[in-house]
Amino acid sequence: MHDYHRAMRFIGMMAISSILAVFIGHWLDEVLHTTPIIMLALLAYAIGGSFYQLLKDTGDES
Repeated sequence: MHDYHRAMRFIGMMAISSILAVFIGHWLDEVLHTTPIIMLALLAYAIGGSFYQLLKDTGDES
């Protein structure tokens, strides 16, 4: 059951951070007229950060 909760936490964290990155990035791109550069950069950062957190969490087990 512990693995199930870890997987659900990862999926939730990735979904929320990706959605926030897209909305904030889209808004910044509209304001700064840089469509879609900032949105894509924030989305890549959110996904990369989620995977980094997953690797960090799973690497703590020994």
